[in-house]
Amino acid sequence: MMICLACFENRLASVFEHASDLRLYTLEDGRLQAAGHLPLATGCSVEDVLRLRDDGVRQLVCGAICGATRSQLERAGVDVRPWVRGELDQVVHALETGTLDGMRLRRCRGRCGRGPGPSMD
Repeated sequence: MMICLACFENRLASVFEHASDLRLYTLEDGRLQAAGHLPLATGCSVEDVLRLRDDGVRQLVCGAICGATRSQLERAGVDVRPWVRGELDQVVHALETGTLDGMRLRRCRGRCGRGPGPSMD
């Protein structure tokens, strides 16, 4: 499986549309292996991710993302894991160890992007 991280420098972009590049990884034997990147001159768009989906991307990890954008990506078969923050190496480690939910923005654990508003835990 190929995973895409929406990044700004060496961390996840706080907002999907402000990502400066998309980093690609393949998941092999529980480890993520770098598989390339796509530099973005004007920020990230649904079309950028959909183009990568055609090359095998099945999951997107990002920070904040518009609900309509998320829905469009999910309808196209991309599993969107939003509201995550952190340095790139921390996010990669969390994906490998199954602890990505611990890196979600504090106010957005659980319901963000689904329903009337963020949980307040």
